[in-house]
Amino acid sequence: MEKLKIYLAGAVIKESEEFCRSWRDFVKHYLEDKNIKFLDPIKGKDLDKDYNSKLIYASDMRMVNKADIILAEMCLKDRPYIGTSMELQEAFREGKTIFLWGKANKGHYFLETIADEWYDSLEYAVMDLKKFTSEIMKGEKRFLERE
Repeated sequence: MEKLKIYLAGAVIKESEEFCRSWRDFVKHYLEDKNIKFLDPIKGKDLDKDYNSKLIYASDMRMVNKADIILAEMCLKDRPYIGTSMELQEAFREGKTIFLWGKANKGHYFLETIADEWYDSLEYAVMDLKKFTSEIMKGEKRFLERE
């Protein structure tokens, strides 16, 4: 069986490295499975360093396109989430399964439209995602289908 690929989207610009890494590390630990590969846009990067924006965009979009599932953080109020929203739009266009977590922007009709599931907390999101990925890997469930 090919590994299930989960892209970890969320705020990075102007956020602390501890915040950016901690929730992603929690997800990787909680969902640890030899049949899951995490596509992490901050893996191996120094978040205090400036990178070429076109290269970051191309790299992140490649990972979104490779992913089966997108798990996106949306918990910080007063953040634009421009990059995350662009990644989510690409994922939606490509028919990916999209899980969001956090209360920021909840109720926004564009995000409500493209999200397959939206959780108030990371803990609830990963509990459900663990069940969802387990059922997919066992062949008991298929990816969510859009109307």
